[in-house]
Order: sequence, then C-alpha cells, then structure tokens
Amino acid sequence: MGNTVRSFEDDLYALRDRITIDKDSLDEEITKQPQLCYDAGELLANINNERDAIKEDLERLESQIALDLRDKYDREQEKYTEKSLRSEVLLDDEYRALDRKYATYKGLSSRVAVLQSAFETKTRMLAYLARLYVSNYYSDPTVTSRESEVEEARARSGRRAASQMRKRGDR
Repeated sequence: MGNTVRSFEDDLYALRDRITIDKDSLDEEITKQPQLCYDAGELLANINNERDAIKEDLERLESQIALDLRDKYDREQEKYTEKSLRSEVLLDDEYRALDRKYATYKGLSSRVAVLQSAFETKTRMLAYLARLYVSNYYSDPTVTSRESEVEEARARSGRRAASQMRKRGDR
C-alpha cells in the first residue's frame, strides 16, 4: 500500500483546486476534464484499497487480542464474557491507534467521493456552458446603424418635448 494520509490529502487538495471552471478557457477545461475525472476515481480507489487493508488488519488484531485474552483468562482460570473481552479489545492501545487510522481513511474516502461527484457535476456544467457559447450567449450584442439612428431620433424627440414643456411652464 505505502501511501500516507498526507500524500492522499495533498492529491485531494490538488484536485479540489481544479473544480472551478474558467469560462474564458472552455476548450482547455473540456479537454482536461476526462483526466481530472480519472484522477479523482483513481484516488478514490487507492484510498479505498488502503482503507480496506487497514480494516482487515484491524479485524485480525481484534481476533488476536481476544485470543490472547482468552488464553490468559483460561490459564488463570478466570471467568470472562465475550462482552468483557470486546471491551478490553476496544481499550487496547494498538487497536485504538489502528481504529483511528481506519476512521481517518474512511473520512478521506468520503471526501474524495464528494470530490468525484463535484467533477461529474463539472462535466455537466461544461456541456451547458459549451451550449451557451455555441448559441452566442456570451457574445457582445452589436447594434445595427439603423437601430442606432432610431434610438437617437427618439432621444432627440424626447429632449425637444421636455424643452417645450419647460418653456410653457416658464410663462
């Protein structure tokens, strides 16, 4: 396995920084998106593999501690219950350390799953933005000279009417 939590978190943060969309570089965003989705999926798979290996180690350790305790109590001819054994296992320092590591990887797995979902959403958003771009949503509207002339004539007419009203009001 070998990867540390820190290296997985570094990979997570590096990918997280790539979630935002640069609308001015849609072509670049679209071409890089499949690789980002792959990287997020691969990161999730690697973390889940590490998490599952830790869980197996945890289960083996739990069994070994419980077996050692049973042997100890049997040698000393002390009575015990499975519940009391379980309590002692949960209090074992080595078990607790491995359990914390397992919990850390579970949390990391959840965070990467959220990241992977965000990349899937980004894929859909890029498709929508590309459609808007193709439909000239982002283009600057140009005013034809005829429309400009009509607007200018309306403005002049409005100024004349306002001027005449002021003159009548001054009398």
